[in-house]
Amino acid sequence: MLIALATTLVTAAIWLQLVYTDARRMQVDATILLLEQVEKMAREGETVLASLNALDHTRCDRATLVAMRKALYFSTYIKDIGFYEQDLLTCTTGLGSIAQPIRQGPADYTTPSGYRVWTDAQLLLFERTHPVLLIRQGRFNVVMERMQFTWMDRPMMKWELVFRHGEQLTNVSGQPGIYRPDDHKLANILPLSGNFQHQLCAPGYPRYCAATRLGWGDILSSHGVPLTLTLPVSLLLGSLGCASTLLVLKRRMSMRPRLRRGLASGAFYWLYQPIVDLQSGHVVGCEVLSRFRDDYGPLPPDQFIPTLGKIGLSWQLTSRMIRSTLAELERESALPAGFRVSFNVFPQDIVGDAIQMLGDIPEFRRSRFTIALEITEDEYLDDSRAQDHLHALKELGIHIAIDDFGTGYSNLHLLRQLPCDVLKIDRSFVMDMEEHRIKSSLIPHIVEIARQLQLSLVAEGVENAPQRQALLDMGVGYGQGMAFGMAMSAGALGRAVRPTDRAAGETTDELRIAPAAG
Repeated sequence: MLIALATTLVTAAIWLQLVYTDARRMQVDATILLLEQVEKMAREGETVLASLNALDHTRCDRATLVAMRKALYFSTYIKDIGFYEQDLLTCTTGLGSIAQPIRQGPADYTTPSGYRVWTDAQLLLFERTHPVLLIRQGRFNVVMERMQFTWMDRPMMKWELVFRHGEQLTNVSGQPGIYRPDDHKLANILPLSGNFQHQLCAPGYPRYCAATRLGWGDILSSHGVPLTLTLPVSLLLGSLGCASTLLVLKRRMSMRPRLRRGLASGAFYWLYQPIVDLQSGHVVGCEVLSRFRDDYGPLPPDQFIPTLGKIGLSWQLTSRMIRSTLAELERESALPAGFRVSFNVFPQDIVGDAIQMLGDIPEFRRSRFTIALEITEDEYLDDSRAQDHLHALKELGIHIAIDDFGTGYSNLHLLRQLPCDVLKIDRSFVMDMEEHRIKSSLIPHIVEIARQLQLSLVAEGVENAPQRQALLDMGVGYGQGMAFGMAMSAGALGRAVRPTDRAAGETTDELRIAPAAG
C-alpha cells in the first residue's frame, strides 16, 4: 500500500512537472509568435506606406484610389487604406471619396521613424464600426484589425502587447497591466500570486514588447489533472513519467533553453582583453568578451553567440553587456577618462532598429569612456538602414571598428562610405607572419588602406615580441593578444593600466592613424 501511495505521489509530481513544462513551453512559444506577427504587420505597413508616399499624390482622384486598392490587394494584414488632404481623411479604399472629410484626434504614440499609431480607432464598414489599429505616415494610413491578435485569447493565459516610448507604455492589445516595465528578465516567477511571467521584445522592433502570464490554478484546470490514480495507472504513468523526465532534462540541457534561462539567471559574464600601444606598451583600451557558465558547465562563444542571433536574443545580450560592463568599469578609478571600451555587436541589430536604443541606456550616457562598436565586414553593411544607423551612432560620439578585416566581405568602395575609425587585422594574418605565408603578406596592403582612409589599426592575436616588432615595422599602431595578457577581470584590467599610462593620457580619442608606407 505504501509503495502504491509513494508511486502515486511520485507519478503525480512527475505529471505536474510535465504539465508545467508543457504550459510554459506554450507560453514562451505564444509570446514569440505574437512578436513575430507584430514584426510582419509593422514591416508590411512600413513597406506599403513608403511605396504610396513615393508616388507623390496630392489629391484623392481615380489614380490615387487605384494605387491604394492595388496595394491593399497584395497585402496580408492591411484591411483598408486612407488618404489625407490638409490633415483631413478624404477617401479610403473601402468607402471611396468621403463627402465630409474626417479630422482624427491625436495619435496614441509616434514611433522614432515618424509613424503615428492609433491603437483603438473605429473603422466604419458596411454600416458597422470595427475596432482597428491605424498607422499613418505622410498622406496615407493603413488599417489593421485588432482581431488578428485574438488567437492569443486562451482560458489559462493572460497577455499584453505594449509600445515603449521613453518611460511610458502604450497598450496596443491584450489586457492592460500584464507587462511589467521594471522587469528586464525574460522569464520570472511571481511567488506572491503564484503566477508565471514571460516577457520579450521584438528583435527587429524592440520598442514593441509582449508579456504573458500563467497561474497554477488555470494550468491545472486547463489540463484536467486527475485527483485519484489507481495503482496500475500509477505504475504505468510512473514509468512513462521517468522517461518523460529524462526528455525534459535533456531539453533543459540543450543550448537554446540554457541561453534563455541564462539571460534571466545571470549565467552570462564578461572579461576584458587589453588593447596596447605597440610602441609604448601602454594599455589604452579593452575589448569586452562574453562568456557563459551555468549549472551544466560553460558554453564556448563560437557556439552560443550564433545561436543567440538565431533565436532573436542578440539585443538582450548586447544591452545587458553594455549596462553591466560600463557600470563595473566605472568603479575602476585607475581607468582614465577616454579609455576605449570596445563591444562586438550583432549584424541584425545594426540593420534593425535595436541599436537605436543604445542612447537610452543610462550607463552609456554617463560613461567617461570612449565607446567603440566592432562590426564584422559583411553584406549587411550594404543595407542603407545599416549605414544610416552607423552614421547616427557616430553622431553620438561612438567609434566604429571593422572587426576581422580582410576575412569577409571586403569592399573598399563600401569602406569609404562607412563612418569607421578603426580596422582590426584578423589574428589569422598575424599567426602566418613568422612562417611568411601568403596571408601575412597582405598586412602591408591593409596598412596602406588604413593610411588612405585615415584609420587606426589594431592587430589581433599578437602572441610574442617578434610579432609585435614586425607589426610595428609595418606601421600597425596597436595590438591585443596573449603577448599583453589574456582576457581578465575588471580589477585586473585596472591594475594593468600603469600610472605612466594615465599620466601619458593615452586614450582612444588620440589613436594614431596608420603612417605612410616606406
